[in-house]
Amino acid sequence: MDQGWPATSPSAEPANVVLLGRRGELAEKLATEVGDNAVGLGADITDPDQVAAAILATLDRFGRIDVDVNTADGEPLRVISG
Repeated sequence: MDQGWPATSPSAEPANVVLLGRRGELAEKLATEVGDNAVGLGADITDPDQVAAAILATLDRFGRIDVDVNTADGEPLRVISG
């Protein structure tokens, strides 16, 4: 069974991934481990302007957002329709 990133699993459909965290340099480092289909961004999710900038950067790079997984406050997985 593959234990790697779902975005890089040979049995999974390729996925674009955005890793967002207060420590942008760590998010960027992790994104390089995922591959070319990932980007790491730094943002403080308590700052609406930083969140908006991250959303715009994601849309600029990948064109859409399908799933938001927020683990900052234990919020469950949610699907964004649009």
